[in-house]
Amino acid sequence: MTNLLTPLEMMQHWAERFPDQVYLRQSTGSDWLEYTWKDVADRVSRIAAYLADQAFPPGSSVAIWSTNSADWFVADLAIMLSGHVTVPINPAQDIETAAYIMEHSDSKLVFAGGLQYADRFFEALPDGVFSVGMSGSVVQTDETLDGLISRYEAGRTFAPRGADEIATIIYSSGTSGAPKGVVHTFRSISNAGSMIAKAYGRLHFSAAGDERERVISYLPLAHAAERALVEMASFYNNPLISISSGLDNFASEVREVRPTFFGAVPRIWYKFKEGIEAYLSEKGKAIESEEDKAAIRAMLGLDDSRFNMTGSAPVSPQVHGWYSSIGVPLSESYSLTETFSHGTFWDRDEPCLPGCVGRGADGIEVKLDNKGQILFKTPTLMSGYFKNPELTDEVIRDGWFATGDLGRFDDQGNLWVTGRVGSVFKSGKGKFIRPEKLEHSLNKDAWVDQAMVFGSGFAQPVAVIAMALSNHEEPDEIVKQHFSNVIDVVNAGLPAYEKIAAALVVRDVWGPESGELTPTLKIRRGFLAEKYAQHLNDESVGVIVG
Repeated sequence: MTNLLTPLEMMQHWAERFPDQVYLRQSTGSDWLEYTWKDVADRVSRIAAYLADQAFPPGSSVAIWSTNSADWFVADLAIMLSGHVTVPINPAQDIETAAYIMEHSDSKLVFAGGLQYADRFFEALPDGVFSVGMSGSVVQTDETLDGLISRYEAGRTFAPRGADEIATIIYSSGTSGAPKGVVHTFRSISNAGSMIAKAYGRLHFSAAGDERERVISYLPLAHAAERALVEMASFYNNPLISISSGLDNFASEVREVRPTFFGAVPRIWYKFKEGIEAYLSEKGKAIESEEDKAAIRAMLGLDDSRFNMTGSAPVSPQVHGWYSSIGVPLSESYSLTETFSHGTFWDRDEPCLPGCVGRGADGIEVKLDNKGQILFKTPTLMSGYFKNPELTDEVIRDGWFATGDLGRFDDQGNLWVTGRVGSVFKSGKGKFIRPEKLEHSLNKDAWVDQAMVFGSGFAQPVAVIAMALSNHEEPDEIVKQHFSNVIDVVNAGLPAYEKIAAALVVRDVWGPESGELTPTLKIRRGFLAEKYAQHLNDESVGVIVG
């Protein structure tokens, strides 16, 4: 990390250079609270002084369990400044997993804000863990952030953090088993923030100063993607960050902020599209002219966005095409918590090939092993899994990280993610099935919200399809006929052993709260296979409407 300043040093740099420049804007739903660089540095210093007075051992874990807020940024920086380690927890995390994370990480204190399961907050706290309330908190905590800020003075001197000191432990939301604690040092997070900021520059973003980038923070900061792309990158390119108050006001907030960079998971892109189509249908309008397209971009709040990133899962070709047609081309990306969201992305001027995750970002090397597994080498790589050196040694060899994902390169050197090493299963005929390949084909249909293929030991694979909400009112017979045609089209291009024998179509809405998806919206294969096992078995054929 030679000559590379840490986020803490960059915060101080901006606070000295542009003390009165607004850095964070916190939405209240009806207004915005603004915090300058000087405000943020002052609050960070006061909270760090409080943490120092707790006499925790150096490098202790301190959790943040909250929705996004300006306090989240302040708490994270204060934890790092005081010599400790940030352990973020998703605000929608279930109580049992949150308790595991705090126990496993040996957390000494938790900053608590807006939570989905606030009524059970204290069930998750291990014995002896202190609590501090942040913006959005509705639980009775031991202290409050504002109270501490009013009592403590700024200006205390702290030792600089070393490149190889631990900055954060991010627990991955695995699709099975206990989450893994991904350890990142100041070296990896500083490299990630700097490299991502440089990537913004490659995409024709402006330099810091009078013309600043505008970013809206709404995806959980507990995840590596938002933490890297929004928070950490901000210390190296000084954007104006506006923090959403939540889903109820999100659409209007995006329109007000008009971000110059916007990243989302596929579900957000689908929801935006459905909302616009419902509006057009209600008004009896169609998108016909350039003026119509400009109006739609303005309705979305993306009329000034120069780069629109999507990740976590592929976006269907139809959705890609729709956004391209209105002048909002989507660029797919691929990265992992272990690489602090530094990976590959589509950075070309030409439209992104649906399902293609582009080429490696600056500073990252990408290759495939002899089994087709994607390997990364990057200065943003984790130092390992917390308390699990054996697993660390399994995935990192000679500086290369084995992602666990399967991929291929096309003739132009673009990377395509084709499946997950652990998701491949063997049919009763002894043939290996890659479910993601079949799921991608099913997800191309506009009536499909999510699809999951399974069938280990079955003669043929089977599928569970969660129907798009906009089609829930269709009669069963119409649904059955539609999906019979979909299955026929998908099967037409497959070898006999890979053809889908049966599909269960459900009107369930899959989500993290009900267990079908992880907090990062990846499907939980084991959970879904068990949930729908009574409807699908080795003898099932055709389309079943559940």
